[in-house]
Amino acid sequence: MKKLVLISIMLMSWIARADQPATHGMVIFGDKVTYASHLPMFHAPHDYQLIMQINMKDMPRSTGAIEKYEALKAEGKTLFTLVPKPMDLTQVISGTTTLFMASLFDGHFEKGGKDLGPVLVSITKINYSKKLDPQQAQTESAKQVNHIVFGSDGEYFAAHLIESNPSFDSILKVAHPYFLKEMHCRTRACSAPMVLPLPDSDLPTQFSKWVFNGPAVPLKKGEFLNSPMGLGSNKITEVLEVIYFEDADLTH
Repeated sequence: MKKLVLISIMLMSWIARADQPATHGMVIFGDKVTYASHLPMFHAPHDYQLIMQINMKDMPRSTGAIEKYEALKAEGKTLFTLVPKPMDLTQVISGTTTLFMASLFDGHFEKGGKDLGPVLVSITKINYSKKLDPQQAQTESAKQVNHIVFGSDGEYFAAHLIESNPSFDSILKVAHPYFLKEMHCRTRACSAPMVLPLPDSDLPTQFSKWVFNGPAVPLKKGEFLNSPMGLGSNKITEVLEVIYFEDADLTH
């Protein structure tokens, strides 16, 4: 009897944590490694920021979606999205779901994107996940605009960390992050600062855009991300390209 009660309690706990299956659109990017970033909103069941590494392959008897995708990337296209079959995102975050079917789109699937066909997606790594809190007040404008920087083998990205309501979703391509070692000065001469590339093994890690006056705003090409305030080290990376930006879905 006690075992049945315990099993019932565990089952009720699992049901309480689970979300209703829904369609969770994602933006995908990356050449050496493919990443998928869930397109979040501040209401259930879409209230998760989730970035993961994935592999994609065509479904049996599909229309060659991967070949079309690679050809469009070779032409210079950068915005692609996935529309998975309805699923519980908490099961993806927990590692219970590692494989799902989706439609691959050239462009944004809700803004005129073209359906390239069905694909099978396998998840190889969760880079970042967080449940959003719609009640969290804005704090970034007084401190810093935080990002998670990730990547490997010469290809690196930054995603804005959604920490307040309202906010914005932003995926950036960035330069290889590096340490700027402080120069040492003697009587009349100072040595030049030394640039040391940040090892891939140190990623993902947090970078920030310092904000001293005004609101937190998205970064643009040519701007820099630095070490978060108070952490001591001088890490730097430059924004090379804005891959994705959205604020409308995160204003409510």
